[in-house]
Amino acid sequence: MSEATTWTLWRQDDNGSSAVIARRLEKSVAESRLAELEPRGHKQHY
Repeated sequence: MSEATTWTLWRQDDNGSSAVIARRLEKSVAESRLAELEPRGHKQHY
């Protein structure tokens, strides 16, 4: 039995702290969420 690959979306702020935003996402969903978060203009990396 093969397992599907899932993605985890992380956020890292300008102080180096990191946190999980979402887990067990399909790649297309993770990319969509990333596209929503990045343009917000904060000093964070996803």
